[in-house]
Amino acid sequence: MRILRIVPMFTKTGAVDAYIPQLEGFSRMDELEALHRISKAVPQKKWAFVQNCLPREYSGILVTNDGGVERAREVRDAGLSVIGYNLEPRLGVKELLDKCNAVAMDIHNPQRDQLVSLLNIYTTPATNRIALCVNSIEDYRTYVNQGFDYFIGDFYTKAVIGSNRASAQLGPIQANKLAVLSEVTKWEQESRDNVAKIAQIIQRDVFLTLSLIKMANSAFFGTIRKIDELKDAIIRIGMDNLTKWSIAILSTAITEEKTPEIARVALVRARFMENLAAWFAKSRWLSFFTGLASVSGVMLGMPLESALKEMRAPPEVSEHLNFQSDIGRLYGIVTNYISGDITAMERFLDGDAALAERLHVAYISAELWVADILKSIDQQSLEMEKRSTE
Repeated sequence: MRILRIVPMFTKTGAVDAYIPQLEGFSRMDELEALHRISKAVPQKKWAFVQNCLPREYSGILVTNDGGVERAREVRDAGLSVIGYNLEPRLGVKELLDKCNAVAMDIHNPQRDQLVSLLNIYTTPATNRIALCVNSIEDYRTYVNQGFDYFIGDFYTKAVIGSNRASAQLGPIQANKLAVLSEVTKWEQESRDNVAKIAQIIQRDVFLTLSLIKMANSAFFGTIRKIDELKDAIIRIGMDNLTKWSIAILSTAITEEKTPEIARVALVRARFMENLAAWFAKSRWLSFFTGLASVSGVMLGMPLESALKEMRAPPEVSEHLNFQSDIGRLYGIVTNYISGDITAMERFLDGDAALAERLHVAYISAELWVADILKSIDQQSLEMEKRSTE
């Protein structure tokens, strides 16, 4: 089975800086073709971890000790970045490090302490350090302090939450946004034809109101007539977009941070699941909401069960999050695809090779959708800050 994953690479600030293609079961020719597709689909800066070919349009080539120093020299002569990985201190790592623009290290490597010492001696401040398999916030902080620049792993979904934190401890602004979110999440379950009622709910939150009016006037909706009224904005955006855009904005604001990483994770999971649900003719809304709710505990700073109650989640969402039902299967595929557990993901795929080869399309689409939303939120936040200081 051929599986192509797109792995986000995080900076010290927790922002995504690059997307790394990882391929399993691809031939040398198929690998290059797949990377060409990614190059067209993902506009963000990227490093391609490739062992078999030297495509000039990619900014980085992975070199292991198996390739050796000569391989590194060949890559550098081709004008490409050299990323060292799977290094072992006894196999000429000193010579290889001298030619690397970046070094990737599995933080669970039993020789990691020796490798970090070698990095400190034989690399320059310009050499990027990449920590792989970072699966906890503690590991992330440890390797930030050790001078690593980039991080790959699912540490960003593992925030520590007090088990006895109650919803009453939510701040008043956060609680108000959660109340609005709870109303918004019912739109797909109930009639959505009453624009006046929907506008009344949205108007309870000034940030959401201004953000939706701003988006309705953006180039995304392709019109030159300016809109000033919320009802007109709702009509222009359309109900198919309105629910998810509203949830995206509120989910970001609820965390009381500006475009926080955990909100991005929630939205990527939600959109990724919705994209898969469209192929399986399953409920796109329940799939979207399940992906969003999967990290609601981290978003709200409370146990998952309490967070689901605060969001007034449909009862079947808990079943989906326990990998039950068809939507639960999609959730299993999504979470294991993002975290990199190929073995677990294959169990949920159940031999569906066609789906395995299309997963990256659904993932890339989700990333681009979220990037568009967060960009619009950033712009709106800046404008609101500017108004408040005038």
